[in-house]
Amino acid sequence: MKNSLSFLVFFLFINIHTYSQSCFSEGLILFTQQQIDSFSIKYPNCKEIESYVVIEDYNFVSDKIINLNGLSQLTSIKGGLSVSKIDSLTSLSGLENITYIGENLTVSNNNSLINLKGLDKLSTIGGNLRITSNNSLLSFTGLEVLKSIYGNLDIEKNNALLTFLDLDNISSIGGWLRVIDNDQILNITGFNKLATLSAIYIEENNELINLSGLENITNTGAISIKHNDKLTNLSGLNNLLTQLGIIYKKNTKIQLFFGLSKT
Repeated sequence: MKNSLSFLVFFLFINIHTYSQSCFSEGLILFTQQQIDSFSIKYPNCKEIESYVVIEDYNFVSDKIINLNGLSQLTSIKGGLSVSKIDSLTSLSGLENITYIGENLTVSNNNSLINLKGLDKLSTIGGNLRITSNNSLLSFTGLEVLKSIYGNLDIEKNNALLTFLDLDNISSIGGWLRVIDNDQILNITGFNKLATLSAIYIEENNELINLSGLENITNTGAISIKHNDKLTNLSGLNNLLTQLGIIYKKNTKIQLFFGLSKT
């Protein structure tokens, strides 16, 4: 009887320990494919990361990351998520059950990434969204259900990016919108649910023709429109009711400066 009781106590201890894992309260860093592939085996009940997650290739590691499929059990990250410098990653598949990121989401310097598939259930970002220097990124496919960004939205140096259309469910950005140095983008279409921003920065987008897509924005702080060589007019800003000031220079093909008479 004593042996049976001891076994029962041991069994209960193991199960309590298993089902109450802290899920990385001090953060999680993944830099090999093996770490990702074995995650669900080592931490089968870890669904909510209590701090940040960093996923990144390191030069000194031979086991390069090629997919994120082993992380499919994750449902939320209370800190930030950074996915960066992974040359073989073509999508974010494996993150498709994450609905909430409490701080910043950064996707940067992933040379083969063509879209953001894998973030299909993400609805809220508690900090900034930064999509920068992904040389093959064509679209934001995968972010169709994203509604709220509590911080800033930075879209910068994505040289193949063609469209913002998959961001058209975003209704709230707490900070600024920065669209800078995206070589192929023609317009800003995709932000039709946005009404208010703290500031707007549209700079150094070499193929940008107009600001279509910003028509529903009525209130903002500073506006910076600079060095967009093919920009022909500012018609996307024609419903602004309030703005604090405009920095406007070196948009060499501007023909009409209008849409700001209501300020």
